[in-house]
Amino acid sequence: MLLAAFCAMALLLPIAAPALGDSPVQTIKVVVTDQNGSPIPFADITISASHGNLISHFKANAQGVLTLSGPANTSIQPYGICASASIGNYSYDACSGLLNPAADATITVPLTIILPTGTGAPAAPAVSPRGWVFGTVRAAGSGAPVPGVTVQLANTPVSTTTGPDGHYQFPAISTTDGAGGGPAYTVAVTPPAGFVAAGSASQTVTVVAGQGAEADFTLAPAFVPFWVESFVPGATLWSGSDSKAVAFGARPQWSYFLVVAEQRGPRLEVWDPSTKDYAWVDAAAVGPSGPPAP
Repeated sequence: MLLAAFCAMALLLPIAAPALGDSPVQTIKVVVTDQNGSPIPFADITISASHGNLISHFKANAQGVLTLSGPANTSIQPYGICASASIGNYSYDACSGLLNPAADATITVPLTIILPTGTGAPAAPAVSPRGWVFGTVRAAGSGAPVPGVTVQLANTPVSTTTGPDGHYQFPAISTTDGAGGGPAYTVAVTPPAGFVAAGSASQTVTVVAGQGAEADFTLAPAFVPFWVESFVPGATLWSGSDSKAVAFGARPQWSYFLVVAEQRGPRLEVWDPSTKDYAWVDAAAVGPSGPPAP
C-alpha cells in the first residue's frame, strides 16, 4: 500500500531519486463529498499541471478519499486537482486552485461536487482490475540514465517524464482501457534534443492486474552533419556502401561534401553541393573541413 502511494506520488510531483539524509515529504489527501457532506465513493480524480497537461488519473476509495505521499520537488510548476462523478449520462465535477508542490506538509484538498437535488452520491461503480507500467530510459553504450524524456501512453492524454534516474512509471492502469478495450497499451518516448531512439521509439505492453509491465528504451546521440574535403585526385562517388555499389564518377581534388550519416563500412554517405545530390565516398579519400565558401 505504501509502495503504491509512493509510486503514485512520483507521477504527481515527478520525484527525484531519494537523496541521502532527510528530504522534505509532501502528503496530499483529497476528500470528495457532495453538497450535503456525503462522501462520493470511487470518484475520478485527475491531477494536471498549471498549463493544463494531464499528469495522472486516479480513483478515490470507497470513502471518497485519495491519499498520495512522496518527496516534495521544488523544480516543477504548481498543479491542480479535479474530481468528477457521473450520474446517468451526466458528469459533475469540482476543482481545486493551484497547489504548491514544494510544501513540506500534509495538505488536505476538500472537493465538493454539487449534485442534482434528490440524487445523492452515485452508487459505487465496478472497479476494473489495475496494474502499472514502468521502465527506464538509458543512453546507448554507457547505459547512463537519461532524465527529462517524455513518455506517453499512445492514443491517451496520459504522459510523464523520466526522473534523474531515467525511471518512469504509470500507476493504476486499467486492464480494460487499452487498445480495443483490452489490456494492451503502446508506450512511446519522445527523445529530447540531441538524442534519437536507438531502436524502436514505442513498445506494446500488456497490463495484468496487480502486476507491472516493463518497457525500457535506449537513446543514442543524434548525428550532427559535418563537412569533409577530398584530398586525393579523383575521389570516386558510389551508389552505395558495399562492394555491389556502382561508381558514379570522380570528383576533383579538394571537392567539398557534407556527411549526412554515420559511417557504414569503408564509406560515408554524403551530399554533394556541386550536384545537389547524395552519394557515397570512401572515408579514406576525405578529411575534416569547414564548409565551402559561399
